[in-house]
Amino acid sequence: MPITRKKRLSITIALICSGVAGSAQASGFRVPEGSIAGMGLANAMVANPNESGALVYNPAAMAFQPGKTLNTGIIMIDPTNEVTNTAGNTEANGKSRFWKPNFYYMDHINSQWSWGLNVGAPYGLETKWPQGTFPLYSNPSFPQPGTAGAEPKKSAIEMVNVNPNISFKVNPDTSVAFGVDYYYVNNVNLNTQAVVIEGDGDAWGWNFAVMHKTGPVTLGLSYRSSVDTDIDGSVSVPSAGLSGGASTSVEFPATLQLGIHYQVNTKLAVEFDYDRTDWSSFDTISVVHTNPAVPNPVNSANKWSDSDAFRFGVTYDLDSVNRLRFGYSYDKTPVSDVYFSARVPDADRQLFSIGYRRDMGGWELDAGYMYVKVDDRNINQPTFGGPDTASNGFANGNYESYVHLFGLGFSMTF
Repeated sequence: MPITRKKRLSITIALICSGVAGSAQASGFRVPEGSIAGMGLANAMVANPNESGALVYNPAAMAFQPGKTLNTGIIMIDPTNEVTNTAGNTEANGKSRFWKPNFYYMDHINSQWSWGLNVGAPYGLETKWPQGTFPLYSNPSFPQPGTAGAEPKKSAIEMVNVNPNISFKVNPDTSVAFGVDYYYVNNVNLNTQAVVIEGDGDAWGWNFAVMHKTGPVTLGLSYRSSVDTDIDGSVSVPSAGLSGGASTSVEFPATLQLGIHYQVNTKLAVEFDYDRTDWSSFDTISVVHTNPAVPNPVNSANKWSDSDAFRFGVTYDLDSVNRLRFGYSYDKTPVSDVYFSARVPDADRQLFSIGYRRDMGGWELDAGYMYVKVDDRNINQPTFGGPDTASNGFANGNYESYVHLFGLGFSMTF
């Protein structure tokens, strides 16, 4: 089948639109819920020296655990995204519930050194839009003809982070920790109505943490480096009979968490955390492929900004067996209106959470619930010929999103 200039342009635009990803329950596509206890506190745990659920947030807390510790659980994430498009129709993102397991095991080597292993998924997403959700893609009056095939369909990133750590207790009140992060991205799926892009890859990063106790106050710091992951896979355009190899890279951003934990009395503790995500590293995605009919490489501009989150958590012990947790967080979006994408229907958001712990005698049961309210966002961009057709007027509409999270887990010290 000959490839016409119009079809070549359509395929190029579709590839460009495939270079972005969908939203999760923190800014961008970050999933910060590292444990069931952390979810119940809206992730305000980086300075918590007492609970094993804090280890994934700050591995320097290993130094203050009483013995060998296992903390594990699973979170069900149930997001909903809706858009009222330029035609006045409301379309819902297809139900995309997914499960996020968490695991942390640690042991003391001696009175100063400890080691631990964290396995989790700090990033992830899945969004699906029905065909025809964004009618401007197929409107012939706009400058790019034949762009209906570029309409976003499905975006998915599935990954796992294997993170061994070692901590050193400098003195009775201070500890530091170092670790390496192995990111295995086992599924990247960035599809339009016409183009299927799939791939996987892996890469390495590192992390550093500090915890310091002074009386009832504990200070915590945790830093994780960015991880630039090379993705290899395939690209196909079934309607044109085209297929071939493709490669790109996804840079997962560096993160910095700072926290202060205050033990008010034997029953009540509060914590405030500041969280910074270096989303400015998610700048441009370049897709290199083996299809001679399409310009190579194809670049997609994202131009995200660094984003801040402010987290607050409260724990209250009803008695020696039962503990309640409450949390609130405000997360700023890294995505501007100009570079907004229907694959990332992101906006400022608030996180409200509640949790419960029960001592079962030899082990502890954890449960939690979180509701994420994403601010409504109205996109009305006047341009349709920008550097990335997924980030301008083609995605115009009013977006509404929210997320429910349910978690259940257990921990034990032995």
